[in-house]
Amino acid sequence: MNSMRMLARLVSVLGLLAVAAVPQERPPEIPPAQRPAARAAVVAKAAEAILDRLARDGDFQHANREAVKLFERVIAHAPLDEPELFRRACLTQRLIRLLGRHDETKRLPLLDYLRRNDHLASALAFAVKSGDRVAGVLEVVERLREAHGPHLDPYGNLVAALAVVHDSGGAAGAAHAVQLFEYYVRHEKQMLYGIRHLPPELLVHVVDTPAGVEELEWALEKYAGDTNVGERYSDVPFDEMHRAQGTTKRIAGHPYTLENLRKLGGICSDQAYFASNVGKAIGVPAVAAGGKAGDQAHAWVGFFESRGTRKGKWNFESGRTFEFRQVRGWVLEPQLGQHVPESHIAVLAEMVGTTPAGRQQALTFVDAAHRLSWMRRMQQTASHEPLLPGAEDAAPRAMDEATQLLLIETGLRKNPACAEGWEAVAALARGKQLSAAAVREWAARLDRMCGRDYPDFSADILKSLVASLEDVDEQNRSWENAIRYFRRRLDLAAELRMDQARMWEKAGRADRAAACYQDLLENHANDGLFVLTALERAERLLRAGNQAARVPALYEQTWSRIRMPEAAHNKRASNWYLVGAAYLRVLEEFKDRARAEWVRSRLRKVAG
Repeated sequence: MNSMRMLARLVSVLGLLAVAAVPQERPPEIPPAQRPAARAAVVAKAAEAILDRLARDGDFQHANREAVKLFERVIAHAPLDEPELFRRACLTQRLIRLLGRHDETKRLPLLDYLRRNDHLASALAFAVKSGDRVAGVLEVVERLREAHGPHLDPYGNLVAALAVVHDSGGAAGAAHAVQLFEYYVRHEKQMLYGIRHLPPELLVHVVDTPAGVEELEWALEKYAGDTNVGERYSDVPFDEMHRAQGTTKRIAGHPYTLENLRKLGGICSDQAYFASNVGKAIGVPAVAAGGKAGDQAHAWVGFFESRGTRKGKWNFESGRTFEFRQVRGWVLEPQLGQHVPESHIAVLAEMVGTTPAGRQQALTFVDAAHRLSWMRRMQQTASHEPLLPGAEDAAPRAMDEATQLLLIETGLRKNPACAEGWEAVAALARGKQLSAAAVREWAARLDRMCGRDYPDFSADILKSLVASLEDVDEQNRSWENAIRYFRRRLDLAAELRMDQARMWEKAGRADRAAACYQDLLENHANDGLFVLTALERAERLLRAGNQAARVPALYEQTWSRIRMPEAAHNKRASNWYLVGAAYLRVLEEFKDRARAEWVRSRLRKVAG
């Protein structure tokens, strides 16, 4: 009995050894020409399988984990010249994450609807940003689906823009969004730049109007087809009595409508509101912008101007008085409700030369870079499961900073106006994660992609790049190069000189900082309000160096270089008046009463 058991065991072992000895059959290698299509099929099938299972079991947590794994697998193995692989995986994850925050009773019906409306699903998933009120976004989508479900997909960009702008208005905001959708669709042929193909990033500056539909109808009747929205700024008569004497504005006590503003007038903020909302009524992206000069504030209008079917620019000159030409303007960004520099709005003009796929792919690669960064922080290894059988793509790409930057660069080539990509690079620079060589490379890349057309935006990103350089001498050379580059934009050159001076102060080189401030005061006194900051810092250095007696002369010499404002200008917002007022303060401190009285009388005579 025991011998029989031993024999049986021996036979079993020999059988196992025989099986093990048989070489495993390797999957046939796919010809190179067929691999892109094969990889696309693998990713599409995997994405659909995740969504199919989600539709059956409603387990959003499991679906999100599987979508993340798919995205990581694509990040590790997909060729960068096959961007649709990345976009498809990223879209799946974004969609699941978005709907996972929806009301539990509505998640699966909306998932089913969006899967049957691809354009809308993609536009919505890529329009939502961190910081959006997702419950409000989806409430707008649900209200629109209820009212116009079968007809939304062709208007996916419009729906996405309405949803992310009106996400914080509750039921009233959602109802207003539905009314706006109906208005824009009803008058689609009269919209100057259309509403189907205008990117959501530009459409948010069309649909963010608080005006009622009746007001919009009135504006459309008056101004349809107007290509120069900026001229509408002066259609609102300026309420001089209110500004000069502080009387109640004429429009007070009347409904605050576009028609009443045109009849009764207002101040600069009312003029900017009127012009920008006329633009929105006729389908023109438009914003009210503003800034401060000393204690003087002013508002003007910015609007998009087409330069052909795939080119355009933002115009921020209408209503902008002389004193505010070199004041950095700010705009209330409607999606997140944050104030951003107008330069960040201007760069959106580049969007008209892109495709929906290109814009979404750019965001996808930024998402991929952020995911890679998270994996590195968590010390998580890349997926070793290739997309195709065989060895052709078995080795995952390196999960390092170089790959992170390569992903961002790939995205920006799809859409140079992808602010999220540039901000990701700037954040890496601020975190001291870029080498000096990488800083130089990205500065050159910024120049090629944005520098000439969007100098203000480029200067903002460039500051973070240059300031990240650890070596003071190298950073100083970079500031000098940047200042020479912006020599035709003296206001930007002066801003960079200010940053250079701060660098020297931080390095403990007061003499070098003082030289920067002196250059600003001698050569840029008329180029922007930064001259006040330069004066204050130069004064502080003199006092710290026991040279306080030189402070009055510093202010006198600077004031003498500044042009007096012309008669039609807002004199109290001018460099001349603001520096003169600062000079007066210094004279009073040093008890130079005679000169102080002379300066005071000049200020009164010129500015009243």
